[in-house]
Amino acid sequence: MAHAAQPAVASTTKNPLPPRPLPPTSRLRTTVSLTATPTAGSANTDQAVAVVAPTRPDKPFIFEQLKACWDSFAQQRQRQTGSMSEQLVLNRDLRLEGTAIHLTLDNRLQVDILTELKPDLLACLRDTLQNSQITIEHEVVVIETKKLIYSPLDKFNYMAEKNPALHELRKALGLEVDY
Repeated sequence: MAHAAQPAVASTTKNPLPPRPLPPTSRLRTTVSLTATPTAGSANTDQAVAVVAPTRPDKPFIFEQLKACWDSFAQQRQRQTGSMSEQLVLNRDLRLEGTAIHLTLDNRLQVDILTELKPDLLACLRDTLQNSQITIEHEVVVIETKKLIYSPLDKFNYMAEKNPALHELRKALGLEVDY
């Protein structure tokens, strides 16, 4: 029995190599890429229905109404949190220009507190006063503190600012400030 000769098949085409895997990164595998575009299949399943709130006309309001609403919000927050820092921000002088409420704050800490309170405060004001145009604007004004006068030199310099002739008098009489 002769062994049937099988034709030698010379393979001239190489098998394609699988794509090279990406190098490992520090990201979790479940992290969604912010730069990648969403695929068509996932866009259809994640359609959100936009809920449109009924629009109502904005009612005008006066400063007294604003102040009453602002004070009631401050009292409500006092009962809820008891935070004195919030009360320092909420119990400030207000200025109303149109629908913009202006506050003057002392430092960045108060700005941060106002930023945290702003969504709840605006929601309360807009709902109570029935005006969706209300905005809150703040300004940081640094309060200059007076330097306290302790030493005799400080006392002399303070008095000399008010009356510069004291410098001439001290020089003419040959007086020393420190004793």
